[in-house]
Amino acid sequence: YVVLFSPAEAIRLYLLTAQADNGEDAVAAGWQQVDPAFAETVDETLTPPAEGGIEEIMVVNYQFDEQQNVVYQAVAQRYQDRYYLLLIAGELSAIQQRQAQLNIISTGFTITALAETTLTDVEPLPIQSVIPALERFIQDGLTTFGIPGAAVSLVHQGEILYSSGFGVTEQGGATPITPQTQMMIGSTGKSLTTMLMATLVDAGIMRWDTPVVAVLPEFAVADPQLTASITLRNLVCACTGVPRRDFELFFNADGLSAEKVVASLATFEFFTDFGEAFQYSNQLVATGGYAAAAAAGTPYGQLFAGYSDLLRERVLMPIGMINTTLSFDEVRQRGQYAMPHSLGFGAIYEPL
Repeated sequence: YVVLFSPAEAIRLYLLTAQADNGEDAVAAGWQQVDPAFAETVDETLTPPAEGGIEEIMVVNYQFDEQQNVVYQAVAQRYQDRYYLLLIAGELSAIQQRQAQLNIISTGFTITALAETTLTDVEPLPIQSVIPALERFIQDGLTTFGIPGAAVSLVHQGEILYSSGFGVTEQGGATPITPQTQMMIGSTGKSLTTMLMATLVDAGIMRWDTPVVAVLPEFAVADPQLTASITLRNLVCACTGVPRRDFELFFNADGLSAEKVVASLATFEFFTDFGEAFQYSNQLVATGGYAAAAAAGTPYGQLFAGYSDLLRERVLMPIGMINTTLSFDEVRQRGQYAMPHSLGFGAIYEPL
Protein backbone atom coordinates (compact mmCIF):
# COMPACT_ATOMS: atom_id res chain seq x y z
CA TYR A 1 0.00 0.00 0.00
CA VAL A 2 0.95 3.67 -0.21
CA VAL A 3 0.95 5.92 2.84
CA LEU A 4 0.99 9.71 2.69
CA PHE A 5 2.07 11.79 5.70
CA SER A 6 1.55 15.42 6.57
CA PRO A 7 4.89 17.18 7.25
CA ALA A 8 4.63 16.72 11.02
CA GLU A 9 3.16 13.20 10.52
CA ALA A 10 -0.01 14.19 12.38
CA ILE A 11 -2.07 12.82 9.46
CA ARG A 12 -1.71 9.47 7.69
CA LEU A 13 -3.53 8.50 4.51
CA TYR A 14 -3.35 4.92 3.28
CA LEU A 15 -4.17 4.02 -0.33
CA LEU A 16 -4.69 0.34 -1.15
CA THR A 17 -7.02 -2.21 -2.71
CA ALA A 18 -8.84 -5.21 -1.30
CA GLN A 19 -10.95 -8.08 -2.60
CA ALA A 20 -13.96 -8.83 -0.41
CA ASP A 21 -17.62 -9.82 -0.57
CA ASN A 22 -18.79 -6.41 0.66
CA GLY A 23 -17.58 -2.94 1.60
CA GLU A 24 -17.49 -3.57 5.35
CA ASP A 25 -15.19 -6.56 4.92
CA ALA A 26 -12.99 -4.64 2.47
CA VAL A 27 -12.56 -1.74 4.92
CA ALA A 28 -11.82 -4.11 7.80
CA ALA A 29 -9.23 -5.93 5.69
CA GLY A 30 -7.65 -2.62 4.74
CA TRP A 31 -7.23 -1.46 8.33
CA GLN A 32 -5.88 -4.88 9.29
CA GLN A 33 -3.22 -4.57 6.61
CA VAL A 34 -2.02 -1.07 7.53
CA ASP A 35 -2.55 -1.30 11.31
CA PRO A 36 -3.15 -4.78 12.79
CA ALA A 37 -4.03 -3.18 16.15
CA PHE A 38 -6.84 -1.04 14.69
CA ALA A 39 -10.01 -1.53 16.76
CA GLU A 40 -12.00 1.73 16.44
CA THR A 41 -15.80 1.64 16.78
CA VAL A 42 -17.89 2.53 13.73
CA ASP A 43 -20.04 5.63 14.24
CA GLU A 44 -21.85 5.70 10.89
CA THR A 45 -21.70 4.13 7.45
CA LEU A 46 -22.81 6.16 4.44
CA THR A 47 -23.49 4.93 0.90
CA PRO A 48 -23.60 7.96 -1.42
CA PRO A 49 -24.66 7.46 -5.05
CA ALA A 50 -21.99 5.93 -7.27
CA GLU A 51 -21.21 7.37 -10.69
CA GLY A 52 -18.60 7.46 -13.42
CA GLY A 53 -18.35 3.68 -13.69
CA ILE A 54 -17.90 3.14 -9.93
CA GLU A 55 -20.35 0.43 -8.83
CA GLU A 56 -20.48 1.18 -5.10
CA ILE A 57 -19.21 3.83 -2.68
CA MET A 58 -19.05 3.45 1.09
CA VAL A 59 -17.88 6.03 3.64
CA VAL A 60 -17.22 4.82 7.20
CA ASN A 61 -16.82 7.33 10.04
CA TYR A 62 -15.56 6.16 13.42
CA GLN A 63 -16.39 7.40 16.89
CA PHE A 64 -14.23 10.32 17.90
CA ASP A 65 -12.11 9.76 20.98
CA GLU A 66 -11.53 13.13 22.65
CA GLN A 67 -8.63 11.75 24.68
CA GLN A 68 -6.76 10.53 21.59
CA ASN A 69 -7.98 13.53 19.54
CA VAL A 70 -7.70 11.41 16.39
CA VAL A 71 -10.20 11.25 13.54
CA TYR A 72 -10.59 8.02 11.56
CA GLN A 73 -12.42 7.62 8.26
CA ALA A 74 -12.50 5.05 5.47
CA VAL A 75 -13.69 5.46 1.87
CA ALA A 76 -14.24 2.35 -0.26
CA GLN A 77 -15.07 2.39 -3.97
CA ARG A 78 -15.93 -0.85 -5.79
CA TYR A 79 -15.16 -1.50 -9.41
CA GLN A 80 -15.70 -5.04 -10.71
CA ASP A 81 -14.26 -7.48 -8.12
CA ARG A 82 -12.05 -5.06 -6.21
CA TYR A 83 -12.47 -2.33 -3.59
CA TYR A 84 -10.24 0.73 -3.79
CA LEU A 85 -9.62 2.15 -0.32
CA LEU A 86 -8.61 5.50 1.14
CA LEU A 87 -8.07 5.23 4.90
CA ILE A 88 -7.52 8.40 6.94
CA ALA A 89 -6.15 8.76 10.47
CA GLY A 90 -5.18 12.13 11.84
CA GLU A 91 -5.25 14.57 14.71
CA LEU A 92 -8.36 16.76 14.55
CA SER A 93 -6.46 20.06 14.52
CA ALA A 94 -4.13 18.86 11.74
CA ILE A 95 -7.07 17.71 9.62
CA GLN A 96 -8.76 21.08 10.10
CA GLN A 97 -5.58 22.89 9.07
CA ARG A 98 -4.96 20.76 5.99
CA GLN A 99 -8.51 20.15 4.83
CA ALA A 100 -7.77 21.65 1.42
CA GLN A 101 -4.92 19.20 0.80
CA LEU A 102 -7.04 16.27 1.96
CA ASN A 103 -9.75 17.30 -0.51
CA ILE A 104 -7.22 17.45 -3.34
CA ILE A 105 -6.03 13.93 -2.52
CA SER A 106 -9.52 12.44 -2.14
CA THR A 107 -10.93 14.05 -5.28
CA GLY A 108 -7.79 13.15 -7.22
CA PHE A 109 -8.00 9.49 -6.21
CA THR A 110 -8.26 7.83 -9.63
CA ILE A 111 -9.00 4.20 -10.38
CA THR A 112 -6.84 3.59 -13.44
CA ALA A 113 -8.64 0.33 -14.22
CA LEU A 114 -11.68 2.34 -15.24
CA ALA A 115 -11.95 2.86 -18.97
CA GLU A 116 -11.73 6.55 -19.78
CA THR A 117 -14.17 8.12 -22.20
CA THR A 118 -12.47 10.42 -24.66
CA LEU A 119 -14.05 12.76 -27.19
CA THR A 120 -10.81 13.21 -29.11
CA ASP A 121 -11.48 13.24 -32.87
CA VAL A 122 -15.24 12.96 -32.28
CA GLU A 123 -17.18 15.12 -34.73
CA PRO A 124 -19.36 17.54 -32.72
CA LEU A 125 -23.09 17.46 -33.37
CA PRO A 126 -24.87 20.58 -34.69
CA ILE A 127 -25.91 22.67 -31.70
CA GLN A 128 -29.61 22.66 -32.56
CA SER A 129 -29.74 18.87 -32.61
CA VAL A 130 -28.70 18.60 -28.94
CA ILE A 131 -30.78 21.47 -27.51
CA PRO A 132 -33.84 19.32 -26.61
CA ALA A 133 -31.66 16.79 -24.73
CA LEU A 134 -29.70 19.60 -23.07
CA GLU A 135 -32.88 21.29 -21.84
CA ARG A 136 -34.23 18.00 -20.47
CA PHE A 137 -30.91 17.44 -18.68
CA ILE A 138 -30.99 20.92 -17.11
CA GLN A 139 -34.62 20.63 -16.04
CA ASP A 140 -34.04 17.16 -14.58
CA GLY A 141 -31.06 18.52 -12.65
CA LEU A 142 -33.08 21.37 -11.17
CA THR A 143 -35.77 18.95 -10.08
CA THR A 144 -33.37 16.36 -8.67
CA PHE A 145 -31.44 18.85 -6.54
CA GLY A 146 -34.35 21.13 -5.67
CA ILE A 147 -32.79 24.19 -7.34
CA PRO A 148 -35.32 26.96 -8.08
CA GLY A 149 -33.83 28.08 -11.39
CA ALA A 150 -30.83 28.65 -13.62
CA ALA A 151 -29.73 30.60 -16.69
CA VAL A 152 -27.57 28.78 -19.24
CA SER A 153 -25.57 30.09 -22.20
CA LEU A 154 -23.34 28.27 -24.69
CA VAL A 155 -20.52 30.33 -26.15
CA HIS A 156 -18.19 29.26 -28.95
CA GLN A 157 -15.36 31.39 -30.33
CA GLY A 158 -16.89 34.55 -28.88
CA GLU A 159 -20.38 33.91 -30.25
CA ILE A 160 -23.41 33.11 -28.08
CA LEU A 161 -24.96 30.02 -29.69
CA TYR A 162 -27.66 29.42 -27.11
CA SER A 163 -29.10 31.27 -24.13
CA SER A 164 -32.15 30.43 -22.04
CA GLY A 165 -33.63 30.60 -18.55
CA PHE A 166 -35.12 27.76 -16.51
CA GLY A 167 -37.27 27.75 -13.41
CA VAL A 168 -38.06 30.73 -11.20
CA THR A 169 -36.16 33.47 -9.40
CA GLU A 170 -37.27 32.36 -5.93
CA GLN A 171 -38.26 29.04 -4.39
CA GLY A 172 -42.05 28.97 -4.37
CA GLY A 173 -42.31 32.05 -6.58
CA ALA A 174 -43.65 32.53 -10.11
CA THR A 175 -41.24 35.01 -11.74
CA PRO A 176 -39.37 33.11 -14.47
CA ILE A 177 -35.61 33.32 -14.88
CA THR A 178 -34.43 34.74 -18.20
CA PRO A 179 -30.94 35.23 -19.68
CA GLN A 180 -31.18 38.82 -18.41
CA THR A 181 -31.78 37.82 -14.76
CA GLN A 182 -29.00 39.06 -12.48
CA MET A 183 -27.55 36.60 -9.96
CA MET A 184 -24.88 36.72 -7.30
CA ILE A 185 -21.72 35.23 -8.81
CA GLY A 186 -19.77 34.20 -5.73
CA SER A 187 -16.10 33.45 -6.21
CA THR A 188 -16.24 34.23 -9.93
CA GLY A 189 -15.49 37.71 -8.60
CA LYS A 190 -11.97 36.56 -7.76
CA SER A 191 -11.11 36.25 -11.44
CA LEU A 192 -12.44 39.77 -11.97
CA THR A 193 -10.22 41.03 -9.14
CA THR A 194 -7.10 39.41 -10.58
CA MET A 195 -7.99 40.73 -14.03
CA LEU A 196 -8.21 44.23 -12.56
CA MET A 197 -4.83 43.75 -10.91
CA ALA A 198 -3.37 42.55 -14.21
CA THR A 199 -4.52 45.70 -16.00
CA LEU A 200 -2.63 47.78 -13.41
CA VAL A 201 0.46 45.63 -13.91
CA ASP A 202 0.18 46.07 -17.68
CA ALA A 203 -0.10 49.83 -17.18
CA GLY A 204 3.05 49.90 -15.04
CA ILE A 205 1.15 51.16 -11.99
CA MET A 206 2.30 48.20 -9.88
CA ARG A 207 4.08 44.86 -10.21
CA TRP A 208 2.90 41.42 -9.14
CA ASP A 209 5.93 41.20 -6.88
CA THR A 210 5.42 44.61 -5.28
CA PRO A 211 5.27 44.20 -1.48
CA VAL A 212 1.75 44.89 -0.26
CA VAL A 213 2.99 47.38 2.35
CA ALA A 214 4.56 49.43 -0.43
CA VAL A 215 1.11 50.35 -1.74
CA LEU A 216 -0.98 49.72 1.38
CA PRO A 217 1.08 50.60 4.50
CA GLU A 218 -1.83 49.65 6.76
CA PHE A 219 -1.52 45.99 5.72
CA ALA A 220 -0.19 43.61 8.39
CA VAL A 221 -0.25 39.96 9.39
CA ALA A 222 0.72 38.46 12.75
CA ASP A 223 4.33 37.83 11.67
CA PRO A 224 6.22 41.14 11.11
CA GLN A 225 8.69 39.49 8.71
CA LEU A 226 5.85 38.17 6.56
CA THR A 227 4.14 41.56 6.70
CA ALA A 228 7.15 43.10 5.00
CA SER A 229 7.63 40.35 2.41
CA ILE A 230 4.12 39.40 1.25
CA THR A 231 3.54 40.59 -2.32
CA LEU A 232 0.45 41.41 -4.31
CA ARG A 233 0.87 38.08 -6.12
CA ASN A 234 0.87 36.26 -2.77
CA LEU A 235 -2.51 37.73 -1.85
CA VAL A 236 -4.23 36.01 -4.77
CA CYS A 237 -2.23 32.78 -5.20
CA ALA A 238 -4.14 30.75 -2.56
CA CYS A 239 -0.76 29.38 -1.52
CA THR A 240 0.35 31.48 1.45
CA GLY A 241 -0.75 29.02 4.15
CA VAL A 242 -3.66 31.09 5.46
CA PRO A 243 -6.63 28.75 6.07
CA ARG A 244 -10.14 29.32 4.87
CA ARG A 245 -12.06 31.47 7.35
CA ASP A 246 -15.54 31.88 5.92
CA PHE A 247 -17.75 31.10 8.91
CA GLU A 248 -16.97 34.36 10.64
CA LEU A 249 -18.17 36.18 7.50
CA PHE A 250 -21.63 34.68 8.07
CA PHE A 251 -21.93 36.73 11.24
CA ASN A 252 -20.28 40.07 10.43
CA ALA A 253 -20.23 40.44 6.65
CA ASP A 254 -22.84 43.21 6.73
CA GLY A 255 -20.67 45.27 9.08
CA LEU A 256 -17.34 44.75 7.37
CA SER A 257 -15.78 47.62 5.47
CA ALA A 258 -12.81 47.14 3.16
CA GLU A 259 -10.57 48.58 5.83
CA LYS A 260 -11.90 46.14 8.45
CA VAL A 261 -11.19 43.21 6.13
CA VAL A 262 -7.60 44.42 5.74
CA ALA A 263 -7.26 44.93 9.50
CA SER A 264 -8.58 41.43 10.24
CA LEU A 265 -5.52 39.88 8.60
CA ALA A 266 -3.36 40.97 11.53
CA THR A 267 -4.84 38.09 13.54
CA PHE A 268 -4.57 35.39 10.85
CA GLU A 269 -2.38 32.36 11.59
CA PHE A 270 -0.37 30.77 8.77
CA PHE A 271 -0.74 26.98 8.94
CA THR A 272 1.84 26.12 6.29
CA ASP A 273 4.85 27.68 4.58
CA PHE A 274 4.46 29.66 1.37
CA GLY A 275 3.74 27.44 -1.62
CA GLU A 276 3.27 24.30 0.45
CA ALA A 277 -0.50 23.96 0.22
CA PHE A 278 -3.54 25.31 -1.53
CA GLN A 279 -5.50 27.35 1.03
CA TYR A 280 -8.57 29.26 -0.14
CA SER A 281 -8.94 32.68 1.47
CA ASN A 282 -11.66 35.20 0.65
CA GLN A 283 -10.09 37.82 2.88
CA LEU A 284 -6.68 37.68 1.19
CA VAL A 285 -8.10 38.02 -2.32
CA ALA A 286 -10.34 40.87 -1.20
CA THR A 287 -7.28 42.60 0.22
CA GLY A 288 -5.57 42.07 -3.14
CA GLY A 289 -8.32 44.08 -4.81
CA TYR A 290 -8.18 46.81 -2.19
CA ALA A 291 -4.38 46.97 -2.41
CA ALA A 292 -4.69 47.37 -6.17
CA ALA A 293 -7.07 50.28 -5.61
CA ALA A 294 -4.54 51.82 -3.21
CA ALA A 295 -1.78 51.38 -5.81
CA ALA A 296 -3.95 53.29 -8.28
CA GLY A 297 -4.27 56.21 -5.86
CA THR A 298 -7.33 55.42 -3.74
CA PRO A 299 -6.88 56.81 -0.21
CA TYR A 300 -7.28 54.57 2.83
CA GLY A 301 -10.84 54.89 4.07
CA GLN A 302 -12.26 54.79 0.53
CA LEU A 303 -10.88 51.43 -0.60
CA PHE A 304 -14.19 49.79 -1.49
CA ALA A 305 -15.39 52.74 -3.59
CA GLY A 306 -12.02 52.93 -5.32
CA TYR A 307 -11.99 49.21 -6.06
CA SER A 308 -15.57 49.33 -7.38
CA ASP A 309 -14.85 52.29 -9.68
CA LEU A 310 -11.64 50.74 -11.02
CA LEU A 311 -13.34 47.38 -11.61
CA ARG A 312 -16.06 49.01 -13.69
CA GLU A 313 -13.63 51.27 -15.58
CA ARG A 314 -10.89 48.74 -16.32
CA VAL A 315 -12.72 45.39 -16.51
CA LEU A 316 -16.50 45.38 -16.64
CA MET A 317 -17.09 48.09 -19.24
CA PRO A 318 -14.27 47.06 -21.61
CA ILE A 319 -15.44 43.43 -21.77
CA GLY A 320 -19.14 44.28 -22.05
CA MET A 321 -20.40 43.29 -18.59
CA ILE A 322 -22.53 46.41 -18.44
CA ASN A 323 -25.04 45.12 -15.87
CA THR A 324 -22.51 43.60 -13.47
CA THR A 325 -22.28 45.64 -10.30
CA LEU A 326 -21.26 45.55 -6.65
CA SER A 327 -24.26 47.66 -5.69
CA PHE A 328 -27.43 46.00 -4.35
CA ASP A 329 -29.25 49.28 -4.91
CA GLU A 330 -28.48 49.16 -8.64
CA VAL A 331 -29.68 45.57 -8.82
CA ARG A 332 -32.96 46.39 -7.06
CA GLN A 333 -33.51 49.41 -9.29
CA ARG A 334 -33.05 47.31 -12.43
CA GLY A 335 -35.62 44.85 -11.08
CA GLN A 336 -34.42 41.68 -12.86
CA TYR A 337 -32.72 39.52 -10.26
CA ALA A 338 -32.86 36.12 -8.59
CA MET A 339 -32.91 35.80 -4.83
CA PRO A 340 -29.90 34.08 -3.26
CA HIS A 341 -30.72 30.77 -1.57
CA SER A 342 -29.07 28.55 1.00
CA LEU A 343 -29.46 24.87 1.77
CA GLY A 344 -31.58 24.74 4.91
CA PHE A 345 -32.69 21.97 7.22
CA GLY A 346 -34.20 19.08 5.31
CA ALA A 347 -31.81 19.69 2.39
CA ILE A 348 -34.18 22.25 0.85
CA TYR A 349 -33.01 25.46 -0.79
CA GLU A 350 -34.59 28.47 0.88
CA PRO A 351 -34.34 32.21 0.06
CA LEU A 352 -31.93 34.13 2.27
